[in-house]
Amino acid sequence: MKSGAASTKPVDKSDTAKQAEALQPTKMERATALYIKLITDDEHIPRKDIIDEFVKQCELTPAGAATYFNTIKKRVSAKKS
Repeated sequence: MKSGAASTKPVDKSDTAKQAEALQPTKMERATALYIKLITDDEHIPRKDIIDEFVKQCELTPAGAATYFNTIKKRVSAKKS
């Protein structure tokens, strides 16, 4: 190892931190719930408005929100069929 280089030891999380992390929904879960709510409220809501809500409420970038939108739309429509 070069002098001055930091070691890359994994950090152990406490049991409480692990439990809290496990209880929080993922970004995908939050975005899916939001998508279903928005579509239920207004079937004709523009794609742009849904993506804007993903950015605001799910902490996604605009590019990430667009990807999530397409993935979620495909999953939700597959479940309806």
